[in-house]
Amino acid sequence: MGRLSPAQSRRLRDGLPVTYGGKYISGSSPKSEHGQMIEDCKEQDSKLTNWERSFIHSVSSQSYSLTEKQVATLENIHRKVTGG
Repeated sequence: MGRLSPAQSRRLRDGLPVTYGGKYISGSSPKSEHGQMIEDCKEQDSKLTNWERSFIHSVSSQSYSLTEKQVATLENIHRKVTGG
């Protein structure tokens, strides 16, 4: 098998499923449980302030678990953009 594409690597890092070699693989990132919230926020980019956009970009790029404070902030932003 070859290497993952950058897009596949990002999806895997964010805990989202990836098709590789004809099989689905799932992310093993410590922040996997928050991957969908991050993706939801990215999809609603127009509803984010500049600070929120920067925060979402930052947490989606980090390779370690989110802190409790980051999780709380992500949850607040997610509620804002999804109306939940």
